[in-house]
Amino acid sequence: MNNAYLPGQLSHDGLSSYDQLVVEMAGMQPEQMIVRVRQFLMTYPSFGLAHNDLGVLYHRQGNPTLALAHYEKAVRLQPENLIVRKNLADFYAVELGWLEDAVEIYLDVLKRNPRDTEALCALGKIGQLMDAGGTLPEPQHQDQLPSSGPETILSQAPAMVVKPQPVTPQLSVAERYQNAVAMAAAGQKKTAIMELQGVLADYPDFAPAHNDIGVLLQEDGNNQQALLHHRKAAELQPENPVFAKNMADFLLVCMQDYEGALIIYNQLLAKTPRDKELLQALAHVCLSLDNHEDACYFIERALAVEPWNRDLRDMLQKLKEAPRMVSVAATKGDDELYQEALALVKADRLSEAQKMLEILILQAPAKALAHNDLGVVCSKLGDHAAAELHYRKAIELEPATANFRKNLADLCFVELGKTDEAINIYLDLHKKFPRDVEVLLGLGHITRAVGHEQEAKQFYRRALEIEPWNREAREALQKSSE
Repeated sequence: MNNAYLPGQLSHDGLSSYDQLVVEMAGMQPEQMIVRVRQFLMTYPSFGLAHNDLGVLYHRQGNPTLALAHYEKAVRLQPENLIVRKNLADFYAVELGWLEDAVEIYLDVLKRNPRDTEALCALGKIGQLMDAGGTLPEPQHQDQLPSSGPETILSQAPAMVVKPQPVTPQLSVAERYQNAVAMAAAGQKKTAIMELQGVLADYPDFAPAHNDIGVLLQEDGNNQQALLHHRKAAELQPENPVFAKNMADFLLVCMQDYEGALIIYNQLLAKTPRDKELLQALAHVCLSLDNHEDACYFIERALAVEPWNRDLRDMLQKLKEAPRMVSVAATKGDDELYQEALALVKADRLSEAQKMLEILILQAPAKALAHNDLGVVCSKLGDHAAAELHYRKAIELEPATANFRKNLADLCFVELGKTDEAINIYLDLHKKFPRDVEVLLGLGHITRAVGHEQEAKQFYRRALEIEPWNREAREALQKSSE
C-alpha cells in the first residue's frame, strides 16, 4: 500500500534538505535540475513534493510520459496537497484531454477549499469547452522559485498548465521504450501500455516492447491481446530465453495450455539443464497432466541443483506418497473425500488437507469446488503460484461461480501484485451482482489501497446502503474519512 505523506507528516530532514536544494538550483538549467531532483528522490523516494516538481520539469522539457508518472505519484503520496492535485488536473485537461478526470479532481479541491479561485476558474473553462466542443486555451506559464516551507514547489501552478512545445530532439525508440518502463515501474500501467503501443506503431518489430506490453496486458486481464504480443516477441527473438519463458508461463497460468508450455520449457531446459525454475515449472506441468512419474523426475533434478531446498524435498515426498494414498482412498467416493478434507481444514491440518484435495482432484479432475478449496489451502500454506493455478482451473470449470473469481481477485491483489486484474475481476462481478456486499468491499479496499479514496468511499457507502449493519463497511468508511 502506498504511503500518504501529508504536509504535517513530512520528515524534518527531508524538508530541510529539499529547501536547501531549491536554493541551490536557482539559475540551473532544467536538465541539471532534473538530475538534482532525481538524486534527492533516491534518498527520499516518498517525498511527494519532489515528485510534483520533477513532473513540472519533465513537462517543460516536452516529456509528458514521465511528467504524468511523477504528477500522479505526487498525488498518491500527498493527496491533501491541493497544489499537487491541481497540477495533475491541469495536466489531465490540457495535455491528455481527460476532462472528466480533471473535473473530478477540481470538484474535490473545492470541497476542501470552496474559495479556491484557481479551481473555480479551471472548472469554468472546462465547462465552456465541454459545451462548445472546442479546445482549451493555453494559459501563461508562471515560473517562480519559492524560498522554503512544506508547500515548496519549483513553480506555482497556473489555473491551466500550458501545453509545452518540445524543446528537445525527437526521442529515439530506446528512449521512448525506457519512458514506458519508467511508467510501468511507477505503477502507471495503462499509460505505459499506451506508450508501448505508440512505440510499436512506429517500430512494429521491436521485440522488447511486445514482451512488456504482453506482461502488462496479462496483468490487466486482457489475455487474448497479451497472447498475441507474447507470441510476437518470441517469434522476433526466438533465442531470447526471457521472452520464451514469459510465453510458456503465460500458456501455463493463463491459458492452461499445458502441452504448449511443456514444449517451450523443454526447449529452454535443453540450453540450461540446471535451471531450477524451469525444472519446477516442468514438474507443475507434469502434475497438471497427471504425470506424477515425470514430475518426480524433474523435482529430483531440481534437488540435485539445490540439495538443501526443503520445499523441493517436501514436494518430492508428497508426490511419492500420492500413489499409495490414492490406492487407500480408491474405495471412497468424491463426497466422502471432500468432507474429510473439510474436516482437516477445520482442524488446521492444512498439509493433510492439501494431500486429500489433491487425491480428490486426481479422482475427479472436473470438480471445480475441489480446485478452489485446494487453492485456498495452498494460499494459506504460502504456495501462491499453485493457488493461482487451482483458482484459474476452478473458474475454467465453473465460470459463473462468483466466489471462485473473488478468491482469484484477492490473491492477485494481496499476494501477486496484479492489481489491475483484481480490479477488473471485481468490476465485472459488480456489473453482474451490483448488490453483492463482498464485491463492493473488495472494490473499496483495492481502490483505497491504490490511492483513490473518493471511489473507495462510494463503494463503502453503497455497501452500507445494502447492509446498514455491516461493521466492516462502516469501519472502512470511517478510516477512509479520517
